[in-house]
Amino acid sequence: MQARTRLRLAATLAALWMAPLAGAASIPLGVVSEPIEFEVGGGGIDPFVDSHGFTVADGVRLSFSAMLGTPPSNRFWIPDIDAELWSDGRLLAEADARDRPGAPFPAQDVSLAAIVLGPGSYSLRVFGTPVAAYPGIGSSYSGTLRFSAVAAPVPEPESVLLWLTSLAALGAFARARSGSPPAKAEGMRHGG
Repeated sequence: MQARTRLRLAATLAALWMAPLAGAASIPLGVVSEPIEFEVGGGGIDPFVDSHGFTVADGVRLSFSAMLGTPPSNRFWIPDIDAELWSDGRLLAEADARDRPGAPFPAQDVSLAAIVLGPGSYSLRVFGTPVAAYPGIGSSYSGTLRFSAVAAPVPEPESVLLWLTSLAALGAFARARSGSPPAKAEGMRHGG
């Protein structure tokens, strides 16, 4: 794990530890300028809204995805955990809890599919209502926020063929407008 990632993880965990068990927690992740992963977590005893804020640096485009989940437990869980990605007051993506198949006890997963983000400020809001079999027991979630490089698009063969055909047509049109005679193929002769 990169030292920078470990430092951000420690800062995130410290912010969570200092945040109250109920209500809203704001966890700043800082400026993201290259591919990186953040391990995040939160939860509590009462309904919560955790806001993981980050800024994508100027001139940078990154693919963002998130996978969060609650641990399997028969004593505590967050059945309605949800996540939303916001920027400038606009909802960009959202995901609802899904029961984790095959888990021995209740467990939920929340997954945000990859979305390309440009420069700007963003907030991943994770919220839910913890449920516990015994009073005073808190519930938690954890997961990974992943920022990946955006791959350059690869043109389809049909697009390349269309581009080359258009380029040839433009060349022929320009030659016709300039009055230049068409180029003769070498080895071709007129007459006898």
